[in-house]
Amino acid sequence: MENQNSRLAMTFIIGTDSYGDTVFTTKSFQNVKGEAADVDLVQFVQSFVSLQSLELDSATRTNQYGII
Repeated sequence: MENQNSRLAMTFIIGTDSYGDTVFTTKSFQNVKGEAADVDLVQFVQSFVSLQSLELDSATRTNQYGII
């Protein structure tokens, strides 16, 4: 589809707060090519996570399409 951009966000667990609730941090990548296949993004996330000491909670892709 034309005029498509994507955003990739990875949420990591950084620990717990004084109440025992999980604390998260997010790393985002803007302007991911819309043509990028999900399998390629999964491979990127797996590679990126292997370089981190934090535990991955989730990874999401948000697509943005031009309508005009």
